[in-house]
Amino acid sequence: MVIREDYLLSIYPNPVLQGDQIKLAVDLHKSSSSLIEVFTVDGLLIFSEDFNFAAGINEIEIPSNKNSTGMLIVKANIQGEVINKKVYVQ
Repeated sequence: MVIREDYLLSIYPNPVLQGDQIKLAVDLHKSSSSLIEVFTVDGLLIFSEDFNFAAGINEIEIPSNKNSTGMLIVKANIQGEVINKKVYVQ
């Protein structure tokens, strides 16, 4: 969980089962557009999408890597700040 003055970011479950969805929750004080990307540890981009989050709690689901287990990096650009979080796929 990442707590900032303007938002709160949670990524769960961690670890996630192979093929299941990674859930991302963002609680914002004001609406914001955000880029969410998921990379393998080799740097391969497996998910990228722009979201227009409203003020309040926003939840999205991101596919985990269906082909392998190990670590994924979730990169979130929220209100101009980039956060990288590790998620483990079992």
